[in-house]
Amino acid sequence: ADGWRAVNQTGHEAPVYSDTGSYIYVQSLPGQDLTFEASPRYLGDRTLSYNQFLTFILILRAPANVNPMYTATDVTIEGSNGVKVGVIILGGVPQTIPSEEPLVFRFRLNEQSWSPTLSFLEFMRLLSNITAIRIHATYGIDNAVSFLGEINLGHSTPSTGLFPVGNVESCVPCPQGYHGEHCEYCAFGYRRQPSFGGPFASCVPCDCHNHSLSCDVETSRCACQHHTTGDNCERCLPGYYGQAHQGTPDDCQKCPCPAGVSCTQLPQGNVVCLNCPAGYTGDRCEYCDDGYFGDPEGLVTGVRRPCEKCSCSGNIDTNTIGNCNTTTGHCLRCNRNTYGVYCEKCIPGHWGDALLDIKCHACNCHPKGTQRHSDNSLLQCNLQTGQCPCKSNVQARQCDLCENGYWNLNSDRGCETCKCNPAGAYNISCSVTTGQCFCKPGITGQYCDRCLPNHYGFSSEGCSQCSCDQYGSFDVQCDITSGQCPCKDNFMGQKCDLCEENKYRDGFECPNCPSCYREVQKRVNRYRRDLNLLQTAIFTLNSSQTLNSLREDKHLTNELDTLATNLNKLKVDLDEAGFIYRNTSIYDQQDTQFRLTIAEHEARYRKLERELPEFIIQNDRIQDILKKSNDSFLIDTTHQLTRINKLLMTVDPKSLTNDNKHESAINKTLLMQTRINYLR
Repeated sequence: ADGWRAVNQTGHEAPVYSDTGSYIYVQSLPGQDLTFEASPRYLGDRTLSYNQFLTFILILRAPANVNPMYTATDVTIEGSNGVKVGVIILGGVPQTIPSEEPLVFRFRLNEQSWSPTLSFLEFMRLLSNITAIRIHATYGIDNAVSFLGEINLGHSTPSTGLFPVGNVESCVPCPQGYHGEHCEYCAFGYRRQPSFGGPFASCVPCDCHNHSLSCDVETSRCACQHHTTGDNCERCLPGYYGQAHQGTPDDCQKCPCPAGVSCTQLPQGNVVCLNCPAGYTGDRCEYCDDGYFGDPEGLVTGVRRPCEKCSCSGNIDTNTIGNCNTTTGHCLRCNRNTYGVYCEKCIPGHWGDALLDIKCHACNCHPKGTQRHSDNSLLQCNLQTGQCPCKSNVQARQCDLCENGYWNLNSDRGCETCKCNPAGAYNISCSVTTGQCFCKPGITGQYCDRCLPNHYGFSSEGCSQCSCDQYGSFDVQCDITSGQCPCKDNFMGQKCDLCEENKYRDGFECPNCPSCYREVQKRVNRYRRDLNLLQTAIFTLNSSQTLNSLREDKHLTNELDTLATNLNKLKVDLDEAGFIYRNTSIYDQQDTQFRLTIAEHEARYRKLERELPEFIIQNDRIQDILKKSNDSFLIDTTHQLTRINKLLMTVDPKSLTNDNKHESAINKTLLMQTRINYLR
């Protein structure tokens, strides 16, 4: 019982148990009815089991006083075609009912022993492909235990013995359409019904509409002739037309179409080609289809030309009809900005290559920046690069930008120069729409060529703010060159934010300082005059060749030291004047301008003091220079010094100063002249 299983009345598998021997057994639960099912080794083609026995041992242990339910399907055999036969368990040979004792049950495998009753062929067809064998196990008894074992499905085997074997069936002669020992084969011109029904399926005549003598036994496909096709030769072959089911050799005629093209015959009798080759159309494929050109039958030009696909350089919409002339092939609906017989050129005002992927693009030349051949001509560009012909000082492919340093593209004359002032503008560029240059701080004007209001000092650094004092100035606008603001009375300074000497700031005005400052003012004025005279004399000396030579004279060292000492004394006097000024504490803060003036003079004298040592440093070189000098040089030097002396003598010492120190400086200059004469 290897491989057998059990199922309940719903088809679900139930547990199967095995004892120590060759039996399997099952036990039913309340409400459960179990059946044994055969393993695959008992299924399949069992035609050799015809008229043999299905044998098994069955044991049924059930509660007392319970009657089993026997039916005609206690033992069943099922085939692949859905045919099923059965037999009651009592129908064996000999008749036996299940009990607690091991009993042998035997059932002959032929058409008379099972129900429903089948014909011999039907039963053989069943045996040719058994799909299931079932044996009732518990017969509807709750808690019953059923054992199954010693299962055997008898079958006959070929024998080489010399003695005939009994009980072997012979079917000669076979019915029409059959042949074989058991009439298990279909005769020539017959087929199985149904297809693949096995060796004992019915044999019926082939249905080939008289276009074949035979057909495939299993598939029933006919070996068609007479230009027919189909399983039953019911259609004409491609390239032929007619009614194949009429059953005559001339049912199918060759189509009047190009080779390999099928056709059909309309009810009116007309023959129409069905699948013309690509590019052909018409009832007989005699014209070129849309998108193709030629003259297949010479109906238009008188010359036969095959249909060819129109060549429009890929510049047509393939979903649109009428793209080209079906006879000449000339393209009629060029797109992508192309034109020409083959859409091979860009339309005017476009550039690119109609034959490449880039296709044609609009020039989009700027109407103001592009040159025209005439007033109404289309703006053209280079066919390869797309560059438009630009007007003067215009750039870019579309001539839509001014060159650097130019503006006013819309002037229709090309771009105009920005004219930016090189000092007042950051660069030569300007606004392309207004022409306004980019000005530096404090500078204005379209060309950045002047200072903003209230600014001055136009330069490459920009203009500075005037910043005129609102109380000390007549106007906030200063001189555009010097930056000097227009000062009111008693005000001074570049911004008119300072009071004049001996004046002090009192709110919005500069009144006079108290009378105690008058003596200080007088002394300062006297020193200022003396300083001016001294500066003039020094300038005169510095500009003469004689003094330049005298600076190298080592004999002048002591005199120069004396001059330096006098200058230091003069500085001390100025310091005393500053001391007097500083000790007038009650007005110190009111006289800022006067204090700044003193400081300015002090700075000038300190500068002179720093320059005097330079004279001394040159002493080491004096001797060598004097030795190289000749009489003509000394004469020239004396002449120059004499001129200086005359110049000094023409000046009235009293008109210059009453200071004895200044007179001493002049006298010492005369002494220098005497010593020069001595050197001669």
